[in-house]
Formats: sequence, structure tokens, C-alpha cells
Amino acid sequence: MQAQTNYNEADFSSRPVWIEMMNDSTVNYNQAVKAFNLYWKERIKPGEEEERMNEEKKQSREKELEHRRFEKELRKMNAAERNEFDRVNYQYKRFVNWMREMRPFVQPDGRILTAQQRMDIWKQQLAESKRQKITGN
Repeated sequence: MQAQTNYNEADFSSRPVWIEMMNDSTVNYNQAVKAFNLYWKERIKPGEEEERMNEEKKQSREKELEHRRFEKELRKMNAAERNEFDRVNYQYKRFVNWMREMRPFVQPDGRILTAQQRMDIWKQQLAESKRQKITGN
């Protein structure tokens, strides 16, 4: 049985705790997704600014103003803030990929199967597949 690390939910919206959680093999998937969603609730997500630029002709006045606000915020950042912004944006993309990869292994309580448990399931499925080929069923 995995021992799960407790994370402070008060930090979820203020700092990217979900990065640590994604790298924690004992994390509760549901808690990590909650941390991710709370962090990004009031922030512009990576890729959104690119989508807006690609669809500029289709944008409403409101989206155009939001894009300008985003650009203005970027210009205000010092080098350290911009580095942190870029780091978190990169981790955002990693986390979305992690969610997609882990989803099949999430148990009803949010626990993620260990690599060994996943391997055992795969071996069972492989053995069952071989049995079916041999018996023709």
C-alpha cells in the first residue's frame, strides 16, 4: 500500500504545488488535479495566447483586450519572474500529459497504481491473451 503525502490545500492557488505532486509516486490523482485547477483558475493558461494570435481575425473585442492584458503583464515581469513564468508554463504542459497518462490507472479513491501493479496487470492480460489464442476462445 502506498503512503500518501499530504499537501497543504491553502498553497494550491498561490504556488504550483501540482508540479511536485506530478513527480510524487504516492500522490492522490484527484488532489493533484484539484491543485492544478485551483492554480490555473485565475491565470492565463499556456497556449491560450497562441490560439488567440492564430485566430486574431475571429476574436471578439473582449478577447483582444484580454490578450493585450496578457502582453502587458509579460512586459512588466523582470527576468526572474519571466523565468518562473516560462518554467511553470512548461510544467503546465507536462502536467496535462501526466493527467492523460495516469487517468487509466486511477482508482476510485484517487490512488494511482504503482508501476509494479501496472506491470502485473499487463502480465495478466498478456497471459490471458495467450490462453485465448491457444484455446481459440
